[in-house]
Amino acid sequence: MESDITGVALESGVRRLCELVSVRKADGVDADWVVISERHGFGFPSDYREFIATFGAGSFEDAISVMAPRGVPGPPGVNTVCPVADEVRDDSSFWSWRDEDGRSWTERPAQVLLWGMSSDADMLGWLTSAEDPDQWPVVVWKHSRVHWMLYRCTMTRFLVRTVTAQFAERPVSPKGIWGVQSPRFLSTKEEVRLNMLGIDPWCDDAG
Repeated sequence: MESDITGVALESGVRRLCELVSVRKADGVDADWVVISERHGFGFPSDYREFIATFGAGSFEDAISVMAPRGVPGPPGVNTVCPVADEVRDDSSFWSWRDEDGRSWTERPAQVLLWGMSSDADMLGWLTSAEDPDQWPVVVWKHSRVHWMLYRCTMTRFLVRTVTAQFAERPVSPKGIWGVQSPRFLSTKEEVRLNMLGIDPWCDDAG
């Protein structure tokens, strides 16, 4: 059984997402993670690798999008996993931090690696200070706040806790993913295809 970054045993976050989510279209990828890790210069958390193998890159309820790493086939021009931009790292207005226990501190976000975005341009990532990627906590810059929020859980457990409204407050700006029963997932590839056909990807009759 998988353990989260606190060492607590838990069921697979991907397995729980599969139980919770209504999948409109997934594009799981059997990626060569050795090659991808060499290309990026670091490894990736095991739950994220399982997510990409099961779902692929895509969005939940047009609210949270999960990006693929470079090297995974996908539509041209879409965002991929990347560090925060230099202008964010170097802007002191982005140096404030808090965690779920109420602790606060100041730190330049030099070790933040983005794996997702919200439809309101919130930034979702990992804090990569630990050598073991499975120990990377999730961090979120929500635009209605003036600090990074650190969540001591894996990416997939973060998504599960968001879908099931298990945080003290909504961690991202969009309301469409928070505590929603059977939230929809749509792959980035399918969303791009439908958009190119002039079809609203999130219309119930799409596809």
